[in-house]
Amino acid sequence: MGKQSDGRAGNRVPWFFATPTRLFAWLFVSLLVPLAILVVVLSGQARRVMHDQAVIQNSATARLAAATARAHLDALSRFAESFATRRTLLRAVRDGDAEGVERNLRDLVERGGPIERVFVTDLAGVERFDYPHDPAVIGKSFAHRDWYRGVAHTGRTYVSEIYLRAAAPRQYVVAAATPLAERGGRTFAYLVAQRSIGDIAAELGALRPSAAGTILLVDHHGNHLLEAADGDIGLGSLGRHPVISRALIAGQLNVDAPSPVTGGASLISVARANAAGWMVLAEQPASFVYAPLRLMRKVMFEWLVAWFLVMLAVGFGWF
Repeated sequence: MGKQSDGRAGNRVPWFFATPTRLFAWLFVSLLVPLAILVVVLSGQARRVMHDQAVIQNSATARLAAATARAHLDALSRFAESFATRRTLLRAVRDGDAEGVERNLRDLVERGGPIERVFVTDLAGVERFDYPHDPAVIGKSFAHRDWYRGVAHTGRTYVSEIYLRAAAPRQYVVAAATPLAERGGRTFAYLVAQRSIGDIAAELGALRPSAAGTILLVDHHGNHLLEAADGDIGLGSLGRHPVISRALIAGQLNVDAPSPVTGGASLISVARANAAGWMVLAEQPASFVYAPLRLMRKVMFEWLVAWFLVMLAVGFGWF
């Protein structure tokens, strides 16, 4: 009896082959689970590839844009410094020769390319001479300006923050302020050269990392140009934004974080434009970066649904 019982036990059909329903369920699960795992693995790998590619694009664009911005800011400083050593300018300012000063300032603007306005202040920051001439600002103190505080404190050429100038035409500019000094080295006035920041921002904007990417030029105080919905240009401030704070310390940064401008999830790269702390942000919305992944998942899901329906049809036909 024991031997017969052992023989029957050895011939027992496995549970999942006992009925057609169980067999179908086993086949269904054995195919579905590997496919689901494959979808998850492929999605994860695709996401990493898309992320890494976006970081490479952002980082390269940020470095290129930072180098471009650095060239503009350095050129502004060098041009101001070169004219600050002109003996004819120094003599005219020291002697109060308005015509002589204007002649030199006009020459600076005409030779200075993008430099569109230049003026001279006394040691207290009061404007004494300018070109193009605007009588509304002559005699006005600019001791509150960042460029004045910078050049007065350091005693050397200083690149300002982005600001809205007082002279006509009123627009957002960046200025390089440099001392006018006698032969002995004693400073007796300051020369200030201005150029539009909009021109620099527009040039950098053409270097976008992708069709949906953006470039943002930020000064050492976190200020940047901000275009409103109606097209008006204003000044935004990001000085307290975590990404900007980290970038000021690190100098270069790649991070996944909310956009400093839109607040949406983004991939952001930051590169420093000069030693003073100006920087360039290159960013792409996460929704754009991972758009191909969403399409891939959609196609895979539709394929799995189609496969599921085919298996159901086979199952019904089987039974």
